[in-house]
Amino acid sequence: MTQRRPPSRPGARPAGKPVTPAKPGNFGKPAAPAKPGGFGRPAAPAKPGGFGRPAAPAKPGGFGRPAAPAKPGGFGRPAAPAKPGGFGKPTAPAKPGGFGRPAAPAKPGGFGRPATPAKPGGFGRPAAPAKPGGFGRPANPSKPGVRPVARPAIRTVAPVKPAAPAITFGARMVALDVLQDVHQQDAYASLALNKRLTASRLLDGRDKRLVTELVYGTLENRIRLDYMVDFFLERKDVEPVVRDILRMGAYQLFFLDRVPGSAAVDEAVKLTRAKGKEQYTGLVNAVLRNMIRDKQRIVYPKPSEEPVRFLSVMHSVPQWIVERLIAAYSLADARAICEHRAPDAPVTVRPNLHRTTTAEFEGYLARRHFKFEPGLVPGAYHLFGAGDLAQEPEYLRGVFSIQGESSMLAAQAVGVQPGWSVLDACAAPGGKTALLAEALGGTGRVYAWDLHEHRVELIRAMVRRLYLENVRPVQRDAALLKQDIEGTMDAVLVDAPCSGLGVMLNKPDVKYRQTPEGVQALVAMQAQILGACSRYVKPGGVLVYSTCSILPEENAGQIAAFLAAHPDFVLEGLAERLPEALRARATDGQLQLLAHRDGIDGFYIARMVRKRS
Repeated sequence: MTQRRPPSRPGARPAGKPVTPAKPGNFGKPAAPAKPGGFGRPAAPAKPGGFGRPAAPAKPGGFGRPAAPAKPGGFGRPAAPAKPGGFGKPTAPAKPGGFGRPAAPAKPGGFGRPATPAKPGGFGRPAAPAKPGGFGRPANPSKPGVRPVARPAIRTVAPVKPAAPAITFGARMVALDVLQDVHQQDAYASLALNKRLTASRLLDGRDKRLVTELVYGTLENRIRLDYMVDFFLERKDVEPVVRDILRMGAYQLFFLDRVPGSAAVDEAVKLTRAKGKEQYTGLVNAVLRNMIRDKQRIVYPKPSEEPVRFLSVMHSVPQWIVERLIAAYSLADARAICEHRAPDAPVTVRPNLHRTTTAEFEGYLARRHFKFEPGLVPGAYHLFGAGDLAQEPEYLRGVFSIQGESSMLAAQAVGVQPGWSVLDACAAPGGKTALLAEALGGTGRVYAWDLHEHRVELIRAMVRRLYLENVRPVQRDAALLKQDIEGTMDAVLVDAPCSGLGVMLNKPDVKYRQTPEGVQALVAMQAQILGACSRYVKPGGVLVYSTCSILPEENAGQIAAFLAAHPDFVLEGLAERLPEALRARATDGQLQLLAHRDGIDGFYIARMVRKRS
């Protein structure tokens, strides 16, 4: 605690008992008469105070060993002749000592703010005029001073809110490269982002988070950003990389509140030049600066006159998807789906209860100081701001898995029993396979198929990490019937390839990948896979169909068509396998989840049973 003292009072000390008049203050016991203040015990007569034991006769005190005769004390080695003592290396002639670099001539030191005139030096408070040796930054002219290299003094003023971190040029360049991968190479945003971040060794953790924000923010709002940019473009057919630079610049200007407009514009121009597009630097500069000055010029569609176009532009959802959503649900529900955002979306994890317990896992989360809360699904935990969990030692040792709650529900809908043989027909990357295998408690068998070998390798890696000995990963096309295993499975899970529109909040590029024709092709593929895999189910066995879509033609429409063609299957018993909060959502063995309503990814699940003959 600091104490207030009257102006011009010599010899005041910041803490402890006051010293007698005419004695400059120090931070320890009071010094003897006519001794300048030091930083420790009092020095011998006629010796300036040091920070440790008193110095030898005629040697001003230092912080360590005594200095040589006629040399004022320093913090280490003795200073050169005729050089007042400092707190590090010797200072130049006629310059009082400092804590590091030499101070300016005739400037006394303090340990924090500069001292005011006529006040002797203390620990934090200003030193008196013409008194050498302090412990902080240099004081005003005519006051000997020093410069700190350690912590600053404790201040008594209110704390200043730190400035938000700036987005570096390197972070912007990596983000632009990812956007180019997505738009020009048709790469998946998550994979391209991970690849670029892994290769960018010069980016620290903060920069990597900023790259992620720029990429996903620009993709999530791409239609609206294009709409805004086009208001200030005479020609809309600019080169793709320039279009991405303009999108990213506009995102910083209008969707991030911590980026100065001038910085966003200047960095966009630098990116344009760095990409070899010097001829476009003037255009990029003009468009972005005009957007700052004249953003009120932008005229958006009116919801009362053009509801579909309004939702499409304002929430960056292609118009054909908006039309499908309105037809499937209602205009109000379609609007809620389109405008839903979850800026603080947590990462969902679940413990592997064969390698830990609930109490041990929660103890681990607490020790790591993760902010967490229980999820909607029993056994799920929401973690906030946890960073890269895939590098956690406990993750690598198989203590927990990262898995969305909707995916967990699909696996739990199977309702496996010990000893069952289960087929996960479209298994990669393996989250549902792992949950099924763990539920079997090491018994039975889970056959995990996927079309692509590199994705099967993801399942194998998961099996090794979790020590799951009852999983058999195989590369196989689930749409092709394998006759030798017909009627052999107790349960089959078909998590079919789909449009992915239920997870477009987390994977914003998915909504631009799909087309009406593409969805039609997916529906045909789903029907083929479902028809083939249903033949592996034993009489009395279970068939679960799921997608991460919210379009009826991939979900309830698909199941209606399947049941019509396969009368030996019936919908059965899903509600009792759901959390209490979701049971009312289940109807006739089917569940449609919506992110804005249910708080988890959009997903569809149907549970069917094959009739016994």
